[in-house]
Amino acid sequence: MLPLAHVFLSKSKDKDGTEVIGNIIKCKLEKSRFTKEQSMVETKLSFTKGLDRYHGLIDLAVEAGIWGSSGGRIEIDGKKMFGKAIRENPKEFFTDDVMKRIDEYVGTKYKFGHDELEQVEEEFEEELASDV
Repeated sequence: MLPLAHVFLSKSKDKDGTEVIGNIIKCKLEKSRFTKEQSMVETKLSFTKGLDRYHGLIDLAVEAGIWGSSGGRIEIDGKKMFGKAIRENPKEFFTDDVMKRIDEYVGTKYKFGHDELEQVEEEFEEELASDV
């Protein structure tokens, strides 16, 4: 059976001043059946809190046009604020609606043939089941 994807990982230290508090992990997709090759995403791994589920979402929300960006600030519903304020209380800003819209955008950015992807995934799952 062939692998679904080849992902290469690299990391850099996440520091607070001079203290290392975690890692920033870069994931580069080299080969895949369902997503665009050479895509890269980052995730943040804190030594005390684990994976940061909101890391990188501010940039995606701005890129998708969900939020605006002006002069280094993020514009949400007519209010301008720094990214630090959003990162300090992400649950307030990343509502279910915002997360759904980001998810839709990510589908168009990273997946190819996303309109037909469900059909391909079903066929692949059937193929895997028949191999067992």
